[in-house]
Amino acid sequence: MNQQTPPSIRDLPPHSLEAEQGVIGCCLIDSQKVDEALQHGATPDWFYDLRHRQLFAAVVSMVEEGIGIDLITVSHRMKGLDTLEAVGGLAYLSQLMDAVPSAANLQWYLETLKDMFIRRRLSAALAEGSGRVRNENFKASDILIEVESAIDGCRIGNAEAESISAKVAASTVWDTVQERAALAKAKGGGVTGVPTGFRGLDRMTAGFQPGELSLVAARPGVGKSAILGNFVRAAALDNRIPTLVITAEMSVEQVTRRLACEMASVDGRIVRNGDIINVPSYSAEQRRFATAVAKLVKAPIYTRYVKGMSVEEIGAVIRSHVRKYGIGLVTVDYVQLIRPMHSTGSRAYDVGEVAEALKDFAVRNNVPVVAAAQLNRESEKGTRAPGLHDLKDSGQLEQAGEMILLIHRDLKESPTEALVDLAKQREGEIGMIPMGYIPQFCRFTEQAVVPA
Repeated sequence: MNQQTPPSIRDLPPHSLEAEQGVIGCCLIDSQKVDEALQHGATPDWFYDLRHRQLFAAVVSMVEEGIGIDLITVSHRMKGLDTLEAVGGLAYLSQLMDAVPSAANLQWYLETLKDMFIRRRLSAALAEGSGRVRNENFKASDILIEVESAIDGCRIGNAEAESISAKVAASTVWDTVQERAALAKAKGGGVTGVPTGFRGLDRMTAGFQPGELSLVAARPGVGKSAILGNFVRAAALDNRIPTLVITAEMSVEQVTRRLACEMASVDGRIVRNGDIINVPSYSAEQRRFATAVAKLVKAPIYTRYVKGMSVEEIGAVIRSHVRKYGIGLVTVDYVQLIRPMHSTGSRAYDVGEVAEALKDFAVRNNVPVVAAAQLNRESEKGTRAPGLHDLKDSGQLEQAGEMILLIHRDLKESPTEALVDLAKQREGEIGMIPMGYIPQFCRFTEQAVVPA
């Protein structure tokens, strides 16, 4: 009769029994090591061996209850749980203590334990993804999202790393201030982030800052997409900052055509209907437009149409572009057109989830994200300027944005006058900025515009 061959160590998930024994042994020798392990982020799931998982859970609960940790108290707790024999009895607990040369080695044991835990999670995520790849019932695009999300979930932060001493924090602040001062001096002004292209707005904000989400909100047709395009031109064309344009509102061709028209001061209507080439009197406009297109060919602008994509897919787009092209600014048009990964049926909650995800992408990739958002229908009644309470679908939009710009134009009475309300800025002043607007060029200006 053939005996079944026991699995070799290579067949088992990644683990280190020595490191697991070391952690439990350190905790038995010195109860303060339990807190140290918890601050490092350790949980019972970090342990592969079920015995060690049960022992660590027990000593953690004992510390939380204020019970001292030693060989006798732990064995008594395990006996009360009817698991003492399952974990090896008093003899194994004693063996764990004897196996540790010094409780001072806990840091090394924890790092090894953490590394093995991450490897097990990563192995499981990749195995599940591999299985789905072979199942044609799953779309490849959905598999990519799930695998990437699963891999992201394998990353573990340390609770220990969340607390930073005042000495370290203050030094970081001083270093940041010096860096920003150097940037401002190099740029000839107080702009330490990505320039907006508008001096008044730059003076109030110092530009779009890395790691922050800024929202541009307005009623339909007022100029959300237009001002995003102005920001893109200022960043990519005027300052050569690689820029990612994410659009769910217009096609890539539409976005690029509008940008070229704005740069060339050409009425978009004569471009759309072909008059710019067919009508001889537009020869000057044709030359300016051709020059603008030639500049765009060399511009560090990357445009992605994302209609129907989930916010997690958009996060993957941002990450890949930051890695590949060194993106320094991301614009999103617009929040309400992006779907959450898992819809709850509550529009307000879904929109808030999208906004929070965009903010998280800004922080994780250390880039400014500027996103357009719709205002609700109530804001269209009368001619009043909108307020933060008019943000459509979700108050979470207000909470997510470090900076919120509200654009107001009276389309009937004064379509060439614009009022940009810097309604929120976490670390700066707020206030109104009067501007002009040239509808045919989709261009905001710092000066009032005389109607044609």
